[in-house]
Amino acid sequence: MRWMSAAFALAENNVDVYLVEKSTELGGNLPRIGPDELRSSLEKLMQDVKNHPRIKIFCETQVVGNRGLAGRFTTDMRRNTGEKISVDHGAAILAIGGQAQEAGTSESITHERIITHFQLSHRLDDSGGIIEPLKSVGMIQCS
Repeated sequence: MRWMSAAFALAENNVDVYLVEKSTELGGNLPRIGPDELRSSLEKLMQDVKNHPRIKIFCETQVVGNRGLAGRFTTDMRRNTGEKISVDHGAAILAIGGQAQEAGTSESITHERIITHFQLSHRLDDSGGIIEPLKSVGMIQCS
């Protein structure tokens, strides 16, 4: 959720921010994040982003074009309704989102001891932070 911190920091420094989200709501994987304290602080940041006067949010919208030179860009967008919108801006931060590769799908290796980061987080949350003793742990973290 680095994009939220970046958007809020820019807005707090008097920079207009335009957030473009193709789904109906910002946040993507936010509901899956644990533990509760982390999710709670991210939800507060999300509310700060949504309520900031310098942040304009375009949900159900996709970028369809971009042109210009460094410091002077125009981005063309299209809402799901077909409405076209263009905004002028100096820079762009792209946060394309991500989806966990769920164990057991056709493209993944399946084994009872292979789990996603979200699954590990929930197991730790559910068990009070204690899980069976492990000899070693390997993690693949993409960002």
